[in-house]
Amino acid sequence: MTPAHERDTLSLGEFEFECGESIPDLELAYETHGEFTGDDAVLVCHALTGSAHVAGPGGTISSAQGRPSTPPSST
Repeated sequence: MTPAHERDTLSLGEFEFECGESIPDLELAYETHGEFTGDDAVLVCHALTGSAHVAGPGGTISSAQGRPSTPPSST
């Protein structure tokens, strides 16, 4: 069974970099896979995966080392 999957965005408001430059309204795009229980979140920087989508066909997540990792089922 494929875990629940959702894509959405979240506005973080103004974001200021250490150098003083800023983005007036930073918007964060995210995907969820499965059900969040409070202790099972994984943050993946998509620049490390080569894709804006962490999971590929069948819900398989590839690690930065290229080894597949399947998210746990939400049972």
